[in-house]
This record gives sequence, C-alpha cells and structure tokens, in this order.
Amino acid sequence: MRTRPVLFGLLLAILAGGFALASARAVSFSTTASDVDRHLVYVPLIARGSRNIQPTAAANETTATATATATATATATATATATATATATATATAPCDPEPEADLSGTLIANGQGRIVNRSATCSYEVGLASYRAFDGHIRNQQLFDSIAATILPGQTLDLTVAVPDCSTQIDLFYGPLLLSLDGQRYGERLLASRFIVGSGDCAPGGTPRPTGTPAATASPTETETPTETPGGGGG
Repeated sequence: MRTRPVLFGLLLAILAGGFALASARAVSFSTTASDVDRHLVYVPLIARGSRNIQPTAAANETTATATATATATATATATATATATATATATATAPCDPEPEADLSGTLIANGQGRIVNRSATCSYEVGLASYRAFDGHIRNQQLFDSIAATILPGQTLDLTVAVPDCSTQIDLFYGPLLLSLDGQRYGERLLASRFIVGSGDCAPGGTPRPTGTPAATASPTETETPTETPGGGGG
C-alpha cells in the first residue's frame, strides 16, 4: 500500500520537470525571435540612410558645374566686349597725315565740270573749281566768272560743276582756297587740272561773277585721265 504513494509522487515530479523544460524552450525561442526582429528592423534603416547620402553628393557636383560654367561664360563675354571697344577706339582716333599731292587726283571731264578723287583713308581736303573770263593774252587780267568750293572726304569721288561763258575762259580745278584774282598769284602745285576754252573769242570787259554752284559727290573712286594744262592756265 505504501508503494502507490511513492509512485504517484515520482509521476508528479516527472510531470513538473517536463513542464519546466517546455517553459524554458518557449522562453529561448521568444528571445531568438526578438533578436531576429531587431535585425530585420535595423537593416532597412541602414539601407535608407545610404540612399539619402548619394543625392546630396550629386547635387553638390551639379552646383559646382553650374557655377564654373557661369563664371567661364561671364569671363568670355567681358573679354569680347573689351576687345571690341579697344578696336573701335583705335579706328576712330586714326591720325590724318595730309599729303594732298599724293592723295588727290583730278581731271576736267567736260567744259565747266571737274572730278576729284581722294585716295586717303583718313584725310579730308578743301577743293574747288573756278572759271575765269579771259580778255586778252595776260593771265593777270582774267576775271572770276563762277566758282564752287567743297570738302572731299576720305575715299570719296567728287564732281564739281561751274558755269562757263561763251567767250574765252580759263577753267581751274584745285585744292585749298579759291583765288578771287590771278593778278600776281597762281594755284601752282595746288592745281589738279586746267583747261583754256577759246569760245567766241576774248571776253568783253564788265560783268560780275556768278553765284557759287553745288558739288555732286559719288560714293566710290573713279579712274581719272591725266590732267592737261594749257598755256595761260592758273597754275603758272
């Protein structure tokens, strides 16, 4: 009869030990699962952090490139503007070294009409055309009949026209000031072309000079024939 209580006590002990073992295993499994959960949570966070760093570096590179491009463009523009300004200033201030005998050529293309060509690129000159009535064979007695004065610009061709009387006339194409009289003075080296027109004969005394005419200018130089001087011209 005493054996039964002993066996019953052993059975209870075994059952209690099994329950304790089962509880321990459950606790261990729970701890492992929690560790796994922690790993699963932390890994995505690290990945997201890496993605956030890369766009920042790219943005910095884009900003640096844009700044460098803008700086280079501004520098190039400033250089081009300075060059253009310097060139324009040099052209505008080019000096004139007057050499009228080398720069100017003239010819009488008709009775009372002269053409002057200015080959200079920088100099302008005062030029003119005049007609003088002739009364006899003496130049000093000639009387101014008509005249015109003008300024010929660099590279310009200028046509000048004066009136011519029916009687004998001297035509002088020149540069520099007009001579109102040929008594004791001549155009000399300033004479570009000269022509004596016999007309109906010596002019009769009297009469007054005609008003000054208007010059006609052409844009481009024209070839001119060699001026021909005749005896009695205002050049000598």
